[in-house]
Amino acid sequence: MRRTTPPRAGDDQAARARRGRAAGRRNRSAVDDPRTARGTAIRPAGAADLNTAVRQLIAAGDRVADQLARVLATDDGSELARSLADQAVDLGSGLGRVAEALSAVACGPPPVAVRTLGGLAVFRGGVPVPATCWQSKKARDLLTMLIAQRGQPVPRDRLMEQLWPDESPVRTGNRLSVLLSILRKVLDTPDGGTGGPPIVADRSAVRIDVDTVDVDVERFLSAAADALAAHHARAPDAAARLSSAEVLYTGDFLADDPYAEWAQPLRDETTSAYVSVLRALAGLAGDIDQRAPRLLRLIQLDPYDEAAHLDLVDGLREAGRYGEADRRHRAYVTRMTEIGVDPATPAGPLLGAVPDRRRTAAPSGSDDAAVHDTHRDRRRPRRSAAAPACRRVTGHGTKP
Repeated sequence: MRRTTPPRAGDDQAARARRGRAAGRRNRSAVDDPRTARGTAIRPAGAADLNTAVRQLIAAGDRVADQLARVLATDDGSELARSLADQAVDLGSGLGRVAEALSAVACGPPPVAVRTLGGLAVFRGGVPVPATCWQSKKARDLLTMLIAQRGQPVPRDRLMEQLWPDESPVRTGNRLSVLLSILRKVLDTPDGGTGGPPIVADRSAVRIDVDTVDVDVERFLSAAADALAAHHARAPDAAARLSSAEVLYTGDFLADDPYAEWAQPLRDETTSAYVSVLRALAGLAGDIDQRAPRLLRLIQLDPYDEAAHLDLVDGLREAGRYGEADRRHRAYVTRMTEIGVDPATPAGPLLGAVPDRRRTAAPSGSDDAAVHDTHRDRRRPRRSAAAPACRRVTGHGTKP
């Protein structure tokens, strides 16, 4: 028979401390996993901001950070979120944005939310709308057409032409009315919500009310614009704002419908904003471990982004990671060659000190002078003469 001992004084406190530390470790791995930002079925409008808040508190080493995992892990963390928001306010003005994020979570999910970054999904009260509610793919197309116009009225004639390009508007007018009815049922909440109708229509045009419906692409573009403005103004919280915007981007606009012509302009605008956020964060990063993920993401988005390639090579070399620097430089040369651009070549050994970068010289006999790359102006301190010589990797092995 197992003997049980009565709990000693302080045991409960120690257990709570252990649970808090374990929650903090789980939370650290959760916020670093990109799937955490995507799994926002419970709180699509607040989880991304909360992840950023967690990062900020963990970086500050504050005791509140160990408790935040509970908010992410529970279906109903409103009361805890309110308490943590109050604590964050008490800790100082530097955590003001953390308090805002927690307060947003405490308010609960929006009545209606539409996720478009990475693919289309609709949430009512934080619960995904099942596919059976749509009845027609055309109804989903209609929703994305309205979202792509960012709340601006879209003429009915244009909608009918896009939905049924080969048919007469005389025959498709009633079909559009049916789709609008389906869309209203999908977006309407059982209690009617707190704002106006999500779809506003008259005899000539239709629009989606982005003040009533929480649309992730709108939140991202707004956050990105604010963050980039703060970055250009060198605001002290620019890095935090940029990180918040970065987390909100969970994929290309309507990635599950890449051939939708009406989606392309907003897709381009969203990707451009994301690229600007990544560049700003890479520029603010203190070391290569913080900078490299952003630079690699830029290269993934545009394999011919020369600035990102060269920044990555320079950063790896500066950190002494010569093998990686060599591999990344070879990848850069391959990409530039594919598009007929002369790659920038080091003025010295690739695996030695960080050299001036310059363009490959013009062919022999040409009147064109060598074109210097802009990266030449971004020289970093060379290694001291006392530093051991690095081996140079060549196509035929290594040389001392």
